[in-house]
Amino acid sequence: MYVDIHRHGTETLAATLASGGIATFDGISDQAGLARLGNSLGVIVAHRDSGTDGVTTLADLGQVGTQPGYAGFSNRALPAHTDRSGVARPPHLLMVACGHEAATGGECIAIDGKAVYDDLTKSAPDALRALSHPRSVLFGGAAGYLGSVFEHTTSGRVRIRFRLDELAQYAPEALHWLPTLVEAIERHTMAFTLPAGHGYVINNHRFLHGRRAFTGSRIIYRISVDPFNRYRIPTDFAPTRPLPAADHANSCESDTVRVRIAFENGSDDPNHYPYYDDCEREPHSTPTVSEAHQLMQIHLHPDDRPCRQRRAALRVLEQAGHLRRRVPN
Repeated sequence: MYVDIHRHGTETLAATLASGGIATFDGISDQAGLARLGNSLGVIVAHRDSGTDGVTTLADLGQVGTQPGYAGFSNRALPAHTDRSGVARPPHLLMVACGHEAATGGECIAIDGKAVYDDLTKSAPDALRALSHPRSVLFGGAAGYLGSVFEHTTSGRVRIRFRLDELAQYAPEALHWLPTLVEAIERHTMAFTLPAGHGYVINNHRFLHGRRAFTGSRIIYRISVDPFNRYRIPTDFAPTRPLPAADHANSCESDTVRVRIAFENGSDDPNHYPYYDDCEREPHSTPTVSEAHQLMQIHLHPDDRPCRQRRAALRVLEQAGHLRRRVPN
């Protein structure tokens, strides 16, 4: 992923980003050099903390770094995150260069969202469905953006948006699966040192980034860039194996869900259960979420008269975020 930008130029850097989403470089040791590189790749996007050239200087500023949203100005570790996740359209590229190396620590971390998505597709599809549910995470506080960790775009493609601090509020079902997501992120975290004059650039819609805690006077220059269209750097990624259509259906806003009903007794009289003619009779028990997605179509309607076990099944699914009740007209 290393690109010799002084020998091969911006075209090679852009091609590396288009294919893999991340590139490292060297020979950039100050703000002016980073701004020149950014301008050759696209349009620099101003940041709340940037100067007139669009460059933000990150260093340990003591008490400033203790405020919500200002952890970059501390010497603490920064967990993996999407840059500017609280805006509707985060900048496409994030580019950083090191002006002064830390005395100890300060390694950069980067995580390929595609690898995390592919991992969860196989290891925890229920988690992936919950984390892909629209409007399941509020990023950036009350005035922020309501979205999801994984956003499905067009033609089965995906983009990632993530942060795990006081400025991210998760819906209960997404919150339930956060430990699973964090474990997957940790499995795919790569760490690397960033000596003075070295830097990296990531596709902010595909890669998460962060850093480890450090000591000393570490100085990092950062810019956000929206690349020129001619470079064809995608704003999303193609999963290796998308979730099956049936799985996506569980995440959509549907009035119909498949549930297994546990009955109060084993009566074989179909007239005893007029709403459940095609159900499998189960012993009296509380269904699990997985049990509740198998045999029968239940159409939610205010006139329905469910038995106690049907109510229990619906309650399990509703609490798990797999359905919502249809509001009467």
